[in-house]
Amino acid sequence: MTRVASFGLFVLWVGIIGSCNTAGSEKQKIKEYYNLDSLISKQIMKLAENNARLYKKAIVNGDTEEKQMQFDSAGWARELTLFREADLNKPAFSNAYSVKKGEKDIHSNLFMDIFTPVNDEALRIKVIRIYYLNEINSIKKIEIVKEEENKLFYSSLHIILYFDNFKKEVALQSYLIEGKQKLRLKDTIYYTVEGRITYP
Repeated sequence: MTRVASFGLFVLWVGIIGSCNTAGSEKQKIKEYYNLDSLISKQIMKLAENNARLYKKAIVNGDTEEKQMQFDSAGWARELTLFREADLNKPAFSNAYSVKKGEKDIHSNLFMDIFTPVNDEALRIKVIRIYYLNEINSIKKIEIVKEEENKLFYSSLHIILYFDNFKKEVALQSYLIEGKQKLRLKDTIYYTVEGRITYP
């Protein structure tokens, strides 16, 4: 498989992962959980207004493709769709997740808010961890784990978003996506996508 073909397949499958959550199509919002959708929306505006650039590296089953890109707000919205769709504030998720706040991360000086399913194994988002310094407004990292399995298909996805300060505000600095997909009677596809953002 050529590098271009591999990357094209990756884009296709990430699109499937992002769109397979039927609850994500509901327009009505609830306010039970952290508002990830709002955070990503603010990042999109910040990235576009500051003419940020993205260096993106994708590895699919050993084939690598690298690109440098610059987007307007619509382009950044498309680029960050996968992260935004992990927002839990949808009616279908009401009371579906437990929340632990202010947990100490044993590997750093950060605190965590942790969101996990109460008892529904069918929920695709298995955990969201939000890491912050002292208070939730000082976010440093967000970790998301998604899994889906049926008779024809299995996928797992591990996403990490890294944040720092830019102009005294929280700003997305980089992201990492690691995943695998297995279709019935097909080989397993392993992929990694790294994105690094630079501000002028």
